[in-house]
Amino acid sequence: QALLEGKYQVDADKVAEKFIEIEKALGKV
Repeated sequence: QALLEGKYQVDADKVAEKFIEIEKALGKV
């Protein structure tokens, strides 16, 4: 259970990083 939650957390962090990169590219950040 803990390992599964950890994997989802890593995936969520990666997605958040991508959104930040996209917003920076669009000049929103």
